[in-house]
Amino acid sequence: MDGAIRLGASDVHIHPLEAGTRIAFRVHGVLEEVLTVPREVHPRLINRIKVLGKLTLYKLDKPQDGHFPFSTQEGPADIRISILPTNHGEAVALRIARSGVRLPQLTALGFPPALHAKYQQLLGLPQGVIFVAGATGSGKTTSLYASLGYIKESRGALTRIASIEDPVEFDVPLFAQTQVNSEQGFTFAQGLRSVLRQDPNVIMVGEIRDPETARTAIQAGLSGHLILTTIHANSAAGVFNRLIEMGVEPFLLASATVATLSQRLVRALCPHCRAPSPISPEEVARLDAAGLASGTFYGPVGCERCGGSGYLGRTAIYEMMAVSPAIREGINEKLPSPQLHEIAKGEGMVPLLAAGVERARAGATTLSEVFRVVGGGA
Repeated sequence: MDGAIRLGASDVHIHPLEAGTRIAFRVHGVLEEVLTVPREVHPRLINRIKVLGKLTLYKLDKPQDGHFPFSTQEGPADIRISILPTNHGEAVALRIARSGVRLPQLTALGFPPALHAKYQQLLGLPQGVIFVAGATGSGKTTSLYASLGYIKESRGALTRIASIEDPVEFDVPLFAQTQVNSEQGFTFAQGLRSVLRQDPNVIMVGEIRDPETARTAIQAGLSGHLILTTIHANSAAGVFNRLIEMGVEPFLLASATVATLSQRLVRALCPHCRAPSPISPEEVARLDAAGLASGTFYGPVGCERCGGSGYLGRTAIYEMMAVSPAIREGINEKLPSPQLHEIAKGEGMVPLLAAGVERARAGATTLSEVFRVVGGGA
């Protein structure tokens, strides 16, 4: 765990194979194999993790989840455990949640200037719902914390902020933070209803997982609260159909939502050694298919500062759909996501791929990295 945290890993994977147990770290979104240990060590390693997480030692045929605290030089961390039986033994995934790190700043997340200014305006609204969409590990919660930090900074003591999370990822004294406990029946929906009785101005809901939470969040957004939350959706436009499928009424969704934000994390090029790099014919073809211009792009080189990898940290790419009258009408009519996407593009939204290509053109990341995380869609 010390090694994983020192390298900035987000996850540790312990995967049993016939030849031995493979241990890998996920660093900057990429899985890197670290070592392989003999098969006979595997049961003792898993039992040690179970003891730390207070899990059942003799239960070998069922998945188990838990967590345990871990002290690091940067402060305390919460290690989330997921154990899954496989044909060669129990596989373990450990997610490292650093609870004591500094609150992220909105200005440091990688927003383009125009999008940053527009997003700050939306965070100044007194009520409504802002959805942040993306895959697991795409930085959604970090964006929410940075947004709450900006709200607290800009509004000061006049605003009361509350959050409902699973788990609490950053310990922030500026907010009232509540952790859900599904085992005890304390869900996101129940937590949100309880928090609403505390009269907050701004509420962060860690994730919309079920219809009850979705409906409660929408109603809260219509009744004088600004709600920031995350949802699993492929794009900013895809959020609406995802929620309609959950049973949220389109007219309520259209009235309550002020914006949807979709994001992905890409590995950032090391600014000390990056160099211009030619792009492949395949990448040229993918740019042409998306209607995007070619040009000069950059690639990794490797130096002492980045440990020879050519990459240093990660940065985010975004697309944001502000809900306009035309989009509101489209939601009410239950238009498919691609049609909502085209309406938003016509109103000036920069799609995720185009935003990523611009970051690559500026040298923040590579074109291949953008295609890896976004795909080739326009």
